Amino acid sequence: MEKLSAEKFQQEKLTAGGDARAFVDLERLDTLWLNTGTRCNLTCQNCYIESSPTNDRLVYLRLDDVTPFFKEQKFSSVKMVGITGGEPFINPEIISIIEAVLLQ
Repeated sequence: MEKLSAEKFQQEKLTAGGDARAFVDLERLDTLWLNTGTRCNLTCQNCYIESSPTNDRLVYLRLDDVTPFFKEQKFSSVKMVGITGGEPFINPEIISIIEAVLLQ
């Protein structure tokens, strides 16, 4: 399966092809969900993202991907951070990510 290019999501309001991207200007953020990747040690038929031991469609979320969110003003309203995947503990940086979330 082809990996997604990081350039695909560089423009907040435009797709990589130049089309208008769906956009909602948030007033506040109550819950921040972090999807750590699509790899999982199990293959469940009802998995919403079809995670499995071989599904690498989403690259692993890295600590450097997460920390910029903490600096955004809307992060101050966050009451809960959900960490999901795949299996989050397959992600090599999950402990660092969890520690960074807990220090916020």
